[in-house]
Amino acid sequence: YIFLGQHQQAVRDFDEAIRLDPGDAVSFYNRGLVYFNRGQIDSALRDYNEAVRVNPQLALAYADRAKAYTLLGRDVEAQQDIDRAIELGSDPDSLRRVVESLKRQR
Repeated sequence: YIFLGQHQQAVRDFDEAIRLDPGDAVSFYNRGLVYFNRGQIDSALRDYNEAVRVNPQLALAYADRAKAYTLLGRDVEAQQDIDRAIELGSDPDSLRRVVESLKRQR
């Protein structure tokens, strides 16, 4: 969806998936990705928060929430999520590189 520029349809599809299964952390996470790529960081954060609440072991949700926090200048929260994502198996070097790049974009 994201690469095809079909953000609106992607959001509708994930809305439906979440409606059918409110415990689907991956759908919350994926909808958060769509919002993030659209520049809707607050909406992305809400979905990443929900993904983490539903599945506290979802490393990708912590990693991408750290990116969103970074763009918002919330570096303490970002670092907490970086640490948690690494604990859960995310690649520390690539995650830190992305976060540093985002800091330069603020």
